[in-house]
Amino acid sequence: MPVIGGFHTPIERDVLRILLRQAAPVIIVLARTAESYRMSPAVKAAATAGSALIISPFPSTQARTTSATAETRNRHILTFCKCVMIAYAVPGGKTEMLAKEAMARSLSVFALPSTNNSHLIDIGAYCAI
Repeated sequence: MPVIGGFHTPIERDVLRILLRQAAPVIIVLARTAESYRMSPAVKAAATAGSALIISPFPSTQARTTSATAETRNRHILTFCKCVMIAYAVPGGKTEMLAKEAMARSLSVFALPSTNNSHLIDIGAYCAI
């Protein structure tokens, strides 16, 4: 089963590097057009080997990532998923709202065990460990 994500934040990029080292299947969903995306050597090697796929729900005119395109990208990712893993979400923030949307779509939502994620568990997320 591939890991699907935007791999945009520093921690997500670290996770992507680990996944690529292990040749795990990944789908990188961009928050802008894929036409001008510059792949790192590791992503390029994985794409060539068939273990990485880069996609975008945006037309060639969307050259920049914005908070609005990132939100759209994240909702697009939900259309591919059966479950969602959240490392951290600010109470009342956009990631918590995305978790609620995922639950409304009957997706299983998992959160890392932390007192900082107790609000996610309270709204129905499963503890990931």
